[in-house]
Amino acid sequence: MQKIEITEKNKYCTKDIAKWIRQTLREKYPTYKFSVTHEYFSGGNVSSSIDVALLKSDMKIIKSMDSLTEDNLDCLNRHRNYSLEDLKHMYARTYHPLNYFSLLSDYNNEWNGGIFLTKEGHSFLQDIAKVMCKHNWDKSDSQIDYVDMNYYMSLSLGKYDKPFIDGEKN
Repeated sequence: MQKIEITEKNKYCTKDIAKWIRQTLREKYPTYKFSVTHEYFSGGNVSSSIDVALLKSDMKIIKSMDSLTEDNLDCLNRHRNYSLEDLKHMYARTYHPLNYFSLLSDYNNEWNGGIFLTKEGHSFLQDIAKVMCKHNWDKSDSQIDYVDMNYYMSLSLGKYDKPFIDGEKN
């Protein structure tokens, strides 16, 4: 398969960027399973999106319920106002949409998408988010409701119709 390069000629082509992301993730993480899709739509300044879903991982991404600390549970209760039952319900899901903005920050808050991430899992997902952002820009200004970016992005563990399979290694 020919390597996709992003140049001045195709830097706005979401299809080529999605191919580049898919190839880059396959090269970096050959034993992991990803779904990389793109979509074009009409309306607004941004007319496309790229969605990346991690379907199968070799390493442990999600902290197990029994490994959660009192600090985790206090954070959950204090800042999120969730009960332990709410957390159990979120952990039972096999699809977790993630906030890639918080993934790009330091590991101060391992809570993301209704689950707690392992430190290694956060770092791994952070790298995926960086790959996704490489050919995007965001010059948006929320104070004046102005959007200027190459494409929208979403990152998830699993898909609504394909469950996420977490790895066993820590």
